[in-house]
Amino acid sequence: MPGQTLTVRNSDAISADYLRAATRFYQSNGGWFYATREGEHGPFPDRAAAEADARRYTGLQSHIETARQKRDV
Repeated sequence: MPGQTLTVRNSDAISADYLRAATRFYQSNGGWFYATREGEHGPFPDRAAAEADARRYTGLQSHIETARQKRDV
């Protein structure tokens, strides 16, 4: 993700979710990737494919976390 810059006005409020999403996807060596706390995922043929996989991945992680919470109750 080197070389990416985000410019905003001081008066603009930016959520942490927006900042994570803005830097999550990047292109390298002709492929698209996305980053998570667990590591990098890719390459994908285009950004849309990377975004679709990221939605699938975050849904899976959410499901796993919910299952863990139910188990620990």
